[in-house]
Amino acid sequence: MKKIVGIVLACTMIFSLVACGSGNSKEESKEVSSAAKGYVFSTNNVEVAMDVKADDVIKALGTNYKYFEAASCAFKGLDKTYEYGKAFVVGTYPKDDVDYISYVYLKDNTVSTKEGIKVGDTIDAMKKAYGDAKADETGGYEYTKDNMSLKFISTDGTTIDEIDYSSNATKTTTK
Repeated sequence: MKKIVGIVLACTMIFSLVACGSGNSKEESKEVSSAAKGYVFSTNNVEVAMDVKADDVIKALGTNYKYFEAASCAFKGLDKTYEYGKAFVVGTYPKDDVDYISYVYLKDNTVSTKEGIKVGDTIDAMKKAYGDAKADETGGYEYTKDNMSLKFISTDGTTIDEIDYSSNATKTTTK
């Protein structure tokens, strides 16, 4: 479990650093859609899609969470994190005084993707549900759809340790 928490924290820090970019990067704000697109996480009849307004989603998920916030590197305002027990984490980013969903990390096997894949399942099961994917240098298998990514993390190459949904709307580009 400490390993998974470490992975989540590492991913959060990496996301923050990528969002900050370097001094030579120019932010490129991408259109934020109000409609659910891409891969969507669903739990207790609540759909959590990337780049949708966060207020209603967070309210629907309930108040049983740990809350963290930090100044956003990519936008004016606060990036916010809602940790729902050991099951999953939801992160938001601010844009034009509104918070939007930026990521969801599934941390244990009590929740799954809409396609039925959960932490602890095999990479073969993931490929059967989502199609073939090749591991990157970090042990991640990534699927992209509608300006978002769904990444499965495996430290041993056979079992899924974490599942990450993430928006591509906050990424910066160098010009």
